[in-house]
Amino acid sequence: MAHAQTLVAELAKGPTRAYEGVKRLFYGATNTSLAEQMEFETEWLTDMAETADVQEGIAAFLAKRPPQFNGR
Repeated sequence: MAHAQTLVAELAKGPTRAYEGVKRLFYGATNTSLAEQMEFETEWLTDMAETADVQEGIAAFLAKRPPQFNGR
């Protein structure tokens, strides 16, 4: 249980909006064609590129520091 709580705490610090999108794309892939899936992924990546979490991830990478994601 302690390990699970530690894992949950670490995941909560991450880019939760991105986690949600990846999970949705992953599960949707079983019911769509490759062309449809690629379209969904392209749309999702375009939407995600405008989020504060992506900007924070890029800034943290360039500054060589841990990111501080906020789910936006």
